[in-house]
Amino acid sequence: MESLSGRLNVKEHLAGARMDNIIACYSAADIEGHLGADNRFYIIDFSRAMPPVAYEPSLPASNLFRLFRPEFVLSYPHPLCPDGYSGFVKHDPMKRTYISVWENMADTIMIDRQFL
Repeated sequence: MESLSGRLNVKEHLAGARMDNIIACYSAADIEGHLGADNRFYIIDFSRAMPPVAYEPSLPASNLFRLFRPEFVLSYPHPLCPDGYSGFVKHDPMKRTYISVWENMADTIMIDRQFL
């Protein structure tokens, strides 16, 4: 996952529900990996693979379905965190930074909507 996150320009972040189970995460924390009966690994639940755009209070849970297009994430000069608005990063000291990045990009995104 670490290699894939670099290729997708997705930021490594800390995720975990409790302080005693925080891990480094290289994707959205709810992407699942499974070992199949054929002894091969499978990754599922990619619905939040891309980071969300700035949260829209008038659209409940908008961070789950208003996501940046991969073209935008790949072209952005810095990796973006897919979990910044989720509870998965509540113990990550960088949580506020993830949200600030999206809020600061809002004007640019609204001018150039080709990536939404």
